[in-house]
Amino acid sequence: MIFGLVYVPNIERLFLVSIFPVYCALGIWIKYLVGVRGSALSAKDSITTYISHVNSVTKLKNRKNAENYFMKYVKFIKDSTKKKLDIEMDVTCIEWAHSKQFKIISDYEYREVLKYISDTLKKIRTPDESIFFIDDATFLILSSKLTEQLRQDLTALTKQELDKINSYEKLEKKMKRDLETDIVVEYQ
Repeated sequence: MIFGLVYVPNIERLFLVSIFPVYCALGIWIKYLVGVRGSALSAKDSITTYISHVNSVTKLKNRKNAENYFMKYVKFIKDSTKKKLDIEMDVTCIEWAHSKQFKIISDYEYREVLKYISDTLKKIRTPDESIFFIDDATFLILSSKLTEQLRQDLTALTKQELDKINSYEKLEKKMKRDLETDIVVEYQ
C-alpha cells in the first residue's frame, strides 16, 4: 500500500472507514486506563516515600532525615574550615517528659499534644531552623549558630509557649468521667 496504488473494493472500504473510529476510541480508552494505573502507582510511591520520611502526627521529618541533615551540615563545616570560614551549628533538643505514661492513659490526647508542640515550634522558631521529630515526644532543632541573646530569647519563648499546654486538666477530667461511668455500670 505504501509503494503503490492498491484498489480496495467498496464494501471493504466502507467497513474500514466505519471501523476506524471504533479502533481510535478503543486506543484512547486503553491509553487512559494505562495512564490512570501509572499515575496511581506513582502516587502510591510518593505516598510511601512521604510516610517513611514524615511523621503523620507532627508533620515533621523523622530521625533518618535528621541524621542525613546533620551529616551534610558537618561535612559542610569541615569543608568550610579548610577554606578558613568560621561556621558553627546550634543543636536544640526538646523532650516531653512523662509522654509514655500520657500515651498509655490517652493515645488521642497524646497525639493532640504532639501536634500542638509541633505547631508551636513551627510558629515560634526562626525560619532557617530545621525541626525534626526523632523519637517518642523528642524534637530536634538544627540551625546555624545563633547569637547568645537570640538563643536565650528563643528558649524562653519556647518554654513559655509549651507551658501553655493544658492537656493534663482535660485528661484528668476524662479519667474522672471514665471512672464515674465504670462505677455506674458496675453497680447496675
